Amino acid sequence: MSYAFSDGNPVRELIVFLAVVTFGVCFIKLLRLAGAAESRVLTSAASFLRKRRAFAEHDFTSEFAKVDLARIAVGLLATIRYGEIFFSGWVIGSAETMALAGAMVLMALWVLVGFMTPLAVFVLMATSNILVDNLLGASTLGTMVMSIVLLLLLLAPAGRRLSADSLLVARHGLLARTVLLQWRITGDPSSDRLVIAKAAALFAYYCVCIYSVTWHLQDEAWLSGMVIAWVMLSPMSNPQLHEQVWSLYQASPWLVVTLSRISIYGMFAWYILVLPGLIMGKVVRAFVIWWGLAFFLISTFVLPLRFLGWYELVFWFVLFFPARWLVRGVTARQSLPTADQARAWPVMVSSLLVALAALSLAFFVRLPVTGSDDNSSSLSRLSQATIGAAPLGFGVGKINVFNEGDLRLFRTSMSFRFKDSDKRTIDVPEDITSISAWTDREYYQAVAYLRAMSRTNIGCDASYIAKLGDIFKEAVFADVAGFNAEFAVVSFTLDPWPSSDDLANYRPVATDKKLLCKSVFELPTGNLLSLKFAQVGLDEALKRSDLPRIFSASGMSLALSYPCRADSAWINTLVETNRRFVTNRALVAAALDLIPERYGEFELSCAARVFAVTEREPRLADPTVLLGNPASCAAGLVLLREFQRIDAGLGSLKPEIDATLAVAEGAEAAGNWATCVAAAATGRERVWAAMLTAQAVTGRPSPLEMAQADMDEALKKTNLPRVFSASGVRLALSYPCRADTAWINTLVETDQRFVTNKALAAAALDLIPEGQGEFDLACAARVFAVVEREPRLADPAVLMGNPASCRAGLALLREFQGIDAGLGKLKSELDANLSAAEGAEAAGNWSTCVAAAATGRSRLWATMRAAH
Repeated sequence: MSYAFSDGNPVRELIVFLAVVTFGVCFIKLLRLAGAAESRVLTSAASFLRKRRAFAEHDFTSEFAKVDLARIAVGLLATIRYGEIFFSGWVIGSAETMALAGAMVLMALWVLVGFMTPLAVFVLMATSNILVDNLLGASTLGTMVMSIVLLLLLLAPAGRRLSADSLLVARHGLLARTVLLQWRITGDPSSDRLVIAKAAALFAYYCVCIYSVTWHLQDEAWLSGMVIAWVMLSPMSNPQLHEQVWSLYQASPWLVVTLSRISIYGMFAWYILVLPGLIMGKVVRAFVIWWGLAFFLISTFVLPLRFLGWYELVFWFVLFFPARWLVRGVTARQSLPTADQARAWPVMVSSLLVALAALSLAFFVRLPVTGSDDNSSSLSRLSQATIGAAPLGFGVGKINVFNEGDLRLFRTSMSFRFKDSDKRTIDVPEDITSISAWTDREYYQAVAYLRAMSRTNIGCDASYIAKLGDIFKEAVFADVAGFNAEFAVVSFTLDPWPSSDDLANYRPVATDKKLLCKSVFELPTGNLLSLKFAQVGLDEALKRSDLPRIFSASGMSLALSYPCRADSAWINTLVETNRRFVTNRALVAAALDLIPERYGEFELSCAARVFAVTEREPRLADPTVLLGNPASCAAGLVLLREFQRIDAGLGSLKPEIDATLAVAEGAEAAGNWATCVAAAATGRERVWAAMLTAQAVTGRPSPLEMAQADMDEALKKTNLPRVFSASGVRLALSYPCRADTAWINTLVETDQRFVTNKALAAAALDLIPEGQGEFDLACAARVFAVVEREPRLADPAVLMGNPASCRAGLALLREFQGIDAGLGKLKSELDANLSAAEGAEAAGNWSTCVAAAATGRSRLWATMRAAH
């Protein structure tokens, strides 16, 4: 079993952590036996930090009141978190979940009320990340920050006031003696010690920041500054405000992109300065504190990061919040024991600092400087093998959020609908299906599956959706039992997503959503009953994945399980054993290129490469022309047997595949190689026919069709109507729009049928003012809209002749002749139209002149316009 926050065995890593802490204790005791006084070093360090005003400091009592308020807040948050997980385990009847979460609820409650505080804080800090969350499948960055705050509370130490312990020590008995023993071990609080505790906890947090920034320096989305724009535009990563951000982006892409860049480069600076910046002067210190506060507030109230933001706010509170208001006339002597030098620096404090230093060093040697989880150095491998994830005992662990995998995840949203036995929709309160109502365990397990699914093929995969069913059963389906629902329909929808090119060029994008796939689950078991794809969403997903839009929605389940390795072997065997193919060097190279497995490539991408090879040489897929030979027969049999093993998608094809396999096997036994190869090719042909769209079956889109699709997309991005053809775009880009505007207005003004239409007259007049920064294509689109309103303006047969319209038509035809590019064969036609119009003008034949001008214009627009 793999664990999110472990390098192998969480139990072994917990033992390593405890061993390192024990080593720290022994090391400090040996130092002191040797006469070394590490306490002087710690006192000097505290004095230096105090002199540099690194942390907010007030009187002794209020500072420690702040520590215990932080203890109460962390205990409350941990109780809620593990309580939710305990309850979900109780609902599904998981004894293991209830035992683990129940134990953590007990420790969190002890921290909350301040009972056996040092022991409870240490156990919760040391076990939550390394052991418990890994076993629960609930590992989160929030728990890492919780452990960091608990480290501060342990070193401070917390629990000396506002706690059950402070009441127990005044009594007699076993509990009082146990508390006093823990207090002797942890020593007395002091101002210097609190400063060191804050510095140590912030150092642990800084380790996490440095790991994160090292990762992000390898990530183009972060380096370009675009990642925040994508995060804020996604409904999944910004459920509260994504609509407002989209509105702002559509109104001003430049503003959103600029804010994104400022935010991300500010984050880079903050990550690097979060610890050293506190001693670099007033301005830098203020930046670290206030930027961090803004970041944590966004994490808490905007981004769906659950407990993370709250833990970070508690951390910042205890580090930097002014605490004078906590004092109500209580002196330090009344509230806390007097600290002396001997007891202010007990062995526990120094040994924990040694352990933190040692484990942080083991963590730093594994920084992802090469863009992978660990670098390839021998020190990194040694650290992984011996230390593993043990630094998580102090909350120091690997973190890489809002990366490429997350961004792929953010492009898709998920929704629930419920139906009864008659397939009628049942209304279920939205708070039941809202992800925000899920426990940490449910949420992060679901996100783990969704993230993995987003990286595979096109982002919708039956195997992962089936696994999600187990989580849905726990998080959602159990809560709808009282609504008489028997089926749950979970839809995955592609959200609008600006490309990096869109962001870089400040382009608005269409905000329409496209359904990708729809899954149906049985209630309350959570069994996946069916998965269907939608062609529109599938085409968009293929486009986003840079795959050809050739696969059909009905055949997608088959395509996702396609045995591409066997098909690659079949193709290569056909090429190698057929003289017609083997002499084609380009074809041979393309076939050979199919064989090496590409890292991270899934079946669909491989199938697309196979399709490209058969498109290059269609005879490879034609059963009627392939030559028979033993090698091709053997490869064909392997391919047919792989088809039989496909788990999903074969459906009615299975009997046909079985029949073709039987024919091929019989032909092989009889030595009839031609029949064997033909049977294999026929079976393959049937599978591919089921996988491909009708367009792909009848032929791949022509270069002109693909160019037209790109043209339509470009027009859509610039908010222009998709009326221009790819073949005529050069002509459209040079269109003499001003002359055509004059022609349109003259026709309207001189024809009673048009001039009485006030709306048409206003639209024609609106063409005359030149739009600021408007190019010919946009102007032509506005002209097209007016002619669409009144088609007779473009009909040579119905236009009335008059001198003014004739002159405007002649001016337009002469402008057409002046177009530098794109006229082609039209030039001779336009020359003839101009000659006819000039002759008619000389003869005073205004109707013929206008008709000739309108005919020339009609021919030009027919070339410019797309067929659709």
